[in-house]
Amino acid sequence: MAPEKDFTLASNFRREELFAERQHIATLMAHDLRSPIDMMFAIGDMLTDALLDPRELAELGDQLKKAAMMQKELIQTYQDYLQLDHETFQERSLKWLDFQNLLHECLSDYHSFIQAKGIEIKQIVRSTQAMVKGHPVLLKRIIINLLLNAIKFSHPGSTIELELDQADDQLIFRVRDEGIGFPPEKAEALFEKFSSQRRKGTSGEHTSGLGLFVSRQVAHWH
Repeated sequence: MAPEKDFTLASNFRREELFAERQHIATLMAHDLRSPIDMMFAIGDMLTDALLDPRELAELGDQLKKAAMMQKELIQTYQDYLQLDHETFQERSLKWLDFQNLLHECLSDYHSFIQAKGIEIKQIVRSTQAMVKGHPVLLKRIIINLLLNAIKFSHPGSTIELELDQADDQLIFRVRDEGIGFPPEKAEALFEKFSSQRRKGTSGEHTSGLGLFVSRQVAHWH
């Protein structure tokens, strides 16, 4: 009976471990969402001022969209992590996808966020064959995570380059920005779960410390 007892203890330990991790995620999520919510309340108070001119109203509208986008991105990142499961991924149907189309969809979805920060997007396409086999939703999340990471840490009015290249049978997607950067020796730590290198963006944007971790995991599965 000993093996059965050992299995039960291991199962209970794993259950407790998962419960503790989800509690940790819930705490992080509540903390990270507080700032954009407070920002939206503050903007709402300012919008009640009848003396605002059209320029001020437009600026507040941009700030409101930015706060809402921050909320959306944080919620989606945490949801991606909670659903991160290799076996589930393997069961999903994979399709041949045009990577350029996926990229255009992402840029369209986050156009207001890009515009609000005055970022210029420069696309460099070196590959005429941009077809990849993968999961459409998860591949799109990789692009979004990399794009948002570049936007957050770029200075307003700077340029982000999105390069699509090919080497043998591999499609290569590169993102370059003119942002605050990081020391080369810290590069690997950026892809760790709940990375210790997480920090606010150049305009105070919050980060979850999960986006790059999720992106690398999904990329490896592909």
